[in-house]
Amino acid sequence: MDVSLSPEALVAAGRAMHARGWVPATSGNLSVRHPDGGLYISPSGVDKGALVASAFVHVDADGAAHGGAPSAELGLHQLVYAREPEAQIVLHAHSTNAVLLSRRVGAEVALHGFELQKALRGVVTHDIVVRIPVLDNDQDMTALAPRVSAALDHTGSRWAFVLRGHGIYAWGRTVSEAMRHLEALDVLFACALAEPA
Repeated sequence: MDVSLSPEALVAAGRAMHARGWVPATSGNLSVRHPDGGLYISPSGVDKGALVASAFVHVDADGAAHGGAPSAELGLHQLVYAREPEAQIVLHAHSTNAVLLSRRVGAEVALHGFELQKALRGVVTHDIVVRIPVLDNDQDMTALAPRVSAALDHTGSRWAFVLRGHGIYAWGRTVSEAMRHLEALDVLFACALAEPA
């Protein structure tokens, strides 16, 4: 496996996310697509600033976990990989900006006129509306996943979605691209929060 698309690479991402306050306590989860059609995902209940590569759980293409208990939100990672053939990395953060903004908006965050929108893959101008879906949280991943998929279809988001009061899921072809999407959206959400209603 390419080391840039491996649990080792996610260890550094977890530390960076922790340092920015995006995964407080033991929140958040990270995964990388596996060549066998499955994925490696962080385990439940682990401080993402103290992750080690050997802690990641291999979930094969049939959904069987090997080497531990995967994150309870495994189903959402599997959904992203199923929908987005180019996605290799999924990062889930409990960013304060994402959590707060999600409690103030309806079914989506609409971003327009921000130069930083161009940090999102495929966006080449500030003069379009970038729509990021926001969904009510649900502990039942089987029920939540099809709603997420429908919301992604509706908004056209190819970068991320937000669960209300919970956090953001962002993805990319590489760790750096997924981190860029996560960071850009965190700043854009902060801008949206600061703007007058």
